[in-house]
Amino acid sequence: MENTDRNYDSLKAEFYEKKMPSQGFELINQLILENRKIDLYALLDDHKKRSYYGLELQQRFWTDELIGYYNFLLIAVFAGFIPRKFNNDLRQEINKIMSYEAVVEYYRINYPYKLAGYTCEFSLNEMEYNGETNEESLRIFNEYISLNRFLKNDDDVDVFLAMLDYVSYGEYDISDVIKSLKSFEKLSQIITSKDKSALAQGVWGFIKYTSFISQLRTLMESADDFPILQSAIWLYHEYYFNRLQMKMKSFFDIAFFNLEKTMNNELLFKEMVEGLYNQNVPEDFNYKELMEFSIKEISDAKDDISYILNENWSLAMEDYFKES
Repeated sequence: MENTDRNYDSLKAEFYEKKMPSQGFELINQLILENRKIDLYALLDDHKKRSYYGLELQQRFWTDELIGYYNFLLIAVFAGFIPRKFNNDLRQEINKIMSYEAVVEYYRINYPYKLAGYTCEFSLNEMEYNGETNEESLRIFNEYISLNRFLKNDDDVDVFLAMLDYVSYGEYDISDVIKSLKSFEKLSQIITSKDKSALAQGVWGFIKYTSFISQLRTLMESADDFPILQSAIWLYHEYYFNRLQMKMKSFFDIAFFNLEKTMNNELLFKEMVEGLYNQNVPEDFNYKELMEFSIKEISDAKDDISYILNENWSLAMEDYFKES
């Protein structure tokens, strides 16, 4: 078995089996087999038509994760991490799920996600990637896997992104996160509080997501020699980038001003660190050094967001599929 085949098996084991993508496949496949088209359309309909709660909401998350997994595999192809074309079993699975009418409407109309369309096209047309891949593209993808693990495993980021995607947690939604970021007093109370409410998770999720964006910028800059891979990585997150721009762009300046103000307050910063360490801060902890680093990170994040929230990153992928 070649390394790329083993790599595919490892990705499937980590990101698909015993995870939400496999649940999403089992759900959609069963509805297709039972010819329950109406039920699938209802499950994947636009949330503006009706609200989703409980199991139905969870099942939509499963579907999102399944689509995301297929897209992740396309990125792996462009990196040379897995074979240059999808194997027969994977292609049959993708074709069955991603070309089904209700699913297509979900990712093309209800919640537009361009990369999903490209993944479906790559599979349906039995395409084979002929671009350059080498040790550097593999390094980039391995770093991207690590970065992606952070997004998948952080509860605060999960809450923030869900709020961006119209989900409410009790009385809190994305508007409450925005209000908190716009108020120095509210922001200070939240980041120093020991009580982790859904609102606090949303605020912390925003802070952590901006850190992710800064790391993503560094990764994308290192991928300049691999424009298709670079574009695919950006498109993987495009949906949330669009949501971020639409819901929060006008508040960035005041949000980052308040974050910098908080980081510059030694007492607040100390309370925040103690909260993060659950009052067990190491004796040799250097508050000043971390404080200076955090202030710089917040300051740089504004430029990083402007760099990332640029739709031109999608053009290389668009051109590739036009020419193929």
